[in-house]
Amino acid sequence: MILGATITALPPELFSAVLDHVYLSDLQATSLALTRALPHSPVPMYHLFLSITLRTRKQVVSLMRRLVFGKEKGKEEASWVKHFAFRGWDVDPDVLNNLLNHLPNLLSLHINAGTLFAPEHLDDMIRAPRPLLEHLSLAFRPYVERATYYQFLKGAYFDGFLELLAQWPSQSDSEGSGGLRSLSIIQEPPPRHLNSLATHTSFAQPMVFFSFKPISILARSLSVGKSIRQLRLRIPSRLYSRELSVISAFPGLTFLDVSTSVMGESELKELLIVFRGLQHLVVDATGLCGYGGVRNGWRDVGRMCASSGIERARAKERSVNQQILRRRQQEQAEGITDVLPTANVSVIHQKTTSRSSRPRAFGSSNISIRDASGASNDQRLSFGLSSSLTSTPAPTPTRTGIRILPPPSTLRTLCAATGPDEPQPTSESQTEWIEEFEEGWKEGIDRLKEHWNRLTIFTRNASTIDLVIYNDDHVTTMDPTDASPATLVEDVDGIVMAGLVDAEGSRFQDALGVDWERPPVICFGSESSLQQQCYSEGTSFGTFIAHRAGCGHVVGHEL
Repeated sequence: MILGATITALPPELFSAVLDHVYLSDLQATSLALTRALPHSPVPMYHLFLSITLRTRKQVVSLMRRLVFGKEKGKEEASWVKHFAFRGWDVDPDVLNNLLNHLPNLLSLHINAGTLFAPEHLDDMIRAPRPLLEHLSLAFRPYVERATYYQFLKGAYFDGFLELLAQWPSQSDSEGSGGLRSLSIIQEPPPRHLNSLATHTSFAQPMVFFSFKPISILARSLSVGKSIRQLRLRIPSRLYSRELSVISAFPGLTFLDVSTSVMGESELKELLIVFRGLQHLVVDATGLCGYGGVRNGWRDVGRMCASSGIERARAKERSVNQQILRRRQQEQAEGITDVLPTANVSVIHQKTTSRSSRPRAFGSSNISIRDASGASNDQRLSFGLSSSLTSTPAPTPTRTGIRILPPPSTLRTLCAATGPDEPQPTSESQTEWIEEFEEGWKEGIDRLKEHWNRLTIFTRNASTIDLVIYNDDHVTTMDPTDASPATLVEDVDGIVMAGLVDAEGSRFQDALGVDWERPPVICFGSESSLQQQCYSEGTSFGTFIAHRAGCGHVVGHEL
């Protein structure tokens, strides 16, 4: 009796302090159990509404009545809801949308869209922007047991909601935070009994997406596309890597999950080239180098992952050099020529960055045919003659192009579990695949270093070619806000080349750190085993394949 009186007298702040340490997935059940066990204790109701998970249409109606028809109290409780998830498949979409319209402060939203969901319902849910929303997750299960042509005849596909999502205004602040950070779109694979039923009755299951063009629109949008950091896009047995890997797609992406899609080495290469900041890649059940894959497939994948920056840099070089060429042609058409300046003619451009700050090739000699000022003998002769005739300094040769030092790979984990209908690899096969990948990774690193050496030697001997690097966190040699105007590669020829800075060899190497050559963690564990495994390397349960510590499956599960 004394104990009960003591618990009842505890302040509400103490209960809040305890509930703040409960996982969001367990907070609703824990808060409810605490209020029932201690009905007279001042347990704050805020925690009961902070994270809500519903599974039946009856629960949706009950919550709707309390929050919508609860007058002032219901409005206050609705403002407490920060995380909402409906994980059932049987619900009235109109009632669900009405409920969501009364939840203005959502940070995360998960919806299961079953056969009752039409594209119009999802469009209504997405049409109004949610400024505070950081995580959006949608799961689709459109499968039927009887043949229906309604979806095909009406054109009832969910392509449009991606275009609506791309129209959301930008919510990022000056520091780049805010806005939608995580997007998950999953079409669940058909159940096995429906697969066999469709095979015997000869009808195709409905599709969620008819065209993947809206994926490209979303990827390049200046609002949502720019703010997304984690993307999960699972569409079984469909090929959409080309639409996903368009130029400037999701520039801040660090986590990508394209499991169950069609994924070969060429599609993987496209993704690695476009997403230069990618750290975690999940390609489960895509058949990438699994059973039946090509010989030495994992070695090729490892080499590709390590040296993908070379292809990325070459693509950027072509784009920038084409801009420079067009600028030169425009100047020639306008009658502008690069002539030696006289006393009455101002210098069109004087580049202030000395050639002595050029990056030196790794292991190259200190001997140079140039003098201390960086000019060759012929250049000194011509410049001296010009000075004696005009009494003005000679201009630096105009840039005719650039070369880009390819950045090293940022990939930290690569997950490639086999599908549920495929044989699970043995421990010997896993070890063999990992060793092949690491051998290929080392070959790719060696190729990258060799490319760096060739570029530094070439640009040091070419007075009109500049050597630059990407201005990214993982390869930036200097803080762009502190760099002098002579250091930033911009507006030199009337062309702004955003994201590129002049390379300095020693600082470039220092910025890489000590672990940049370390190969990514490779994991073949299935997603279904996550709930049955402690996240420690080498632990396995039953016939499940153990997940390696820190693998992309674990990272994605915690998003």
